[in-house]
Amino acid sequence: MCLGRLPALLAVFVVVSALTHAPVAEARKEKIKKPKKPKGPPKPERIEVGALPALSYDSDLGLGFGLIASVARFSPGYRPYRWRLELLLSANAKRAPGKGIEVPFHDDYLNMDFPGLAGDRLRITARVGFRKFANTGYYGFGNDSAATEPWEGIDPDQDLMAYQAARRYHRFDHIYPLLLFNARIKVWDRSTVLQRRRIEALVGLNTTYNIVRPYPGSLLEQDIALEASGTPDGKALGNLLQGTDPHALVVLSAGALFDTRDHEYTPTRGTFTELTVRASPGVQQGLRYAAFSINSAWYKSFIGEYLSFAIRGVADVIAGDAPFYELTRFGALMPRDGPGGGWSLRGVPRQRYAGKSN
Repeated sequence: MCLGRLPALLAVFVVVSALTHAPVAEARKEKIKKPKKPKGPPKPERIEVGALPALSYDSDLGLGFGLIASVARFSPGYRPYRWRLELLLSANAKRAPGKGIEVPFHDDYLNMDFPGLAGDRLRITARVGFRKFANTGYYGFGNDSAATEPWEGIDPDQDLMAYQAARRYHRFDHIYPLLLFNARIKVWDRSTVLQRRRIEALVGLNTTYNIVRPYPGSLLEQDIALEASGTPDGKALGNLLQGTDPHALVVLSAGALFDTRDHEYTPTRGTFTELTVRASPGVQQGLRYAAFSINSAWYKSFIGEYLSFAIRGVADVIAGDAPFYELTRFGALMPRDGPGGGWSLRGVPRQRYAGKSN
């Protein structure tokens, strides 16, 4: 009796099995019908657009936030690209002394980069920007300048305004729109795909309009008053404390760049050295000066592209009547604050040391 029903049972099993596996078979057919196309290498002639939130942190400036966007045109025969534009809109927020939030730094700029010009012999870079540096440091001049703490003994709960004013004793507000232009001419080039070996001549122009605003009761306000007093100490201070009134500053630069890095933006080995001279003709307030700078960065890879060691050495000497804020800066290709701060020497407050030789 059981054997008699066996064909019927088998038939039912075959039908159920076919129904059960039908969707899987259809799905497999779909996958076979629509295989993924390999992306392959990017087109040599293309435009790439990118945008990301700009986030950062600096112990002097606080939390940075904003937007960074870029547009790059790629064409055969141009490396790393034919041209590139980069836009940054950013600000920093930090807890104000005692209570509240302050915005110590505001930075907006448009970078323009045109490599591969004149038969790959010329590269032009430019920056148009605006900066407001509300907590620029001022501690006086020379290695003997002191970082005092006049807020000690002031209770912010009892007198918040006095406490916050005391915390700005070594600060001033510096506002300056800027225009930076550099032309880099290849003098010698034996670069490969993996490693640069290049010497470039540099000719540049850096123009800013500077507004310096001392805070009430600050050291800068006191030193400006001392300079105007006409006393021997005031006259001695006047040799260094220049450029405190609103003024335009034009700086011309020339020099040489030595590059052996494996990558321009994320190097893991090689060196980059800037040897430059910059000078101002003194278009306003007699701010005529010249400066010599050597800035060298060295990179060593320990674990491929994942871990590398970097070190920088800087020497900068100024002669003449430079504005006082330039005594805490160095370099011509991309001027930096230093020594001090995350842009030059971590662990030392930004603009902590100022002088004609750094």
